[in-house]
Amino acid sequence: MTRPVTDQAASRPVPHDALEQRVEDALGAGARTPGDRAGVTVLLVGPGSGDPEANAEVCRAARLLWEGRGYAGVEPAFASLAAPDVPSGLDRCVRLGARRIVVLPYVPLDGALPARVRAQAEGWAEAHPEAEVRTAAAVGQVPAPPGLAARRHHAPAHHAPAHHAPGTAPAPAPAPAPGPVLKDQDGHAATD
Repeated sequence: MTRPVTDQAASRPVPHDALEQRVEDALGAGARTPGDRAGVTVLLVGPGSGDPEANAEVCRAARLLWEGRGYAGVEPAFASLAAPDVPSGLDRCVRLGARRIVVLPYVPLDGALPARVRAQAEGWAEAHPEAEVRTAAAVGQVPAPPGLAARRHHAPAHHAPAHHAPGTAPAPAPAPAPGPVLKDQDGHAATD
């Protein structure tokens, strides 16, 4: 199963509050009221994948970011390999009535992918002056919730299925730990 964007240092989902903060940062400083969000549409841009479950996770995250936060809408898009791409996502936002759009890269770290998303958004914005388009920063590393390290230390180990490249075999599962050795009344190992 594919997981939402994670903080790679700790492999945990990026909280939607961190995504919301990136939107606020992109909108800039200044006094705003909760009603101001009603004029903002967010284009949440995932990396894109040939894996439908990974793409669906971006759609799920878009819905959860929209829920209860007061934005006019949150639409999903993808940087590559999946539709809609960034320009098509921005077109959709405008068709739905958006005039103020924040493009939010749904990746944990800044780098080539967020730079490509910014370039696509800026190119689209130049051709569409009727819409205000701002690009948010990548989320970056998110601090662990208090007590997470302690919970991990005491939690039983779980082995998640390894992800592998298309066309390659998955890594073999770890061998089960040996069970107790059964002995007969003389102390010899019992056999079947």
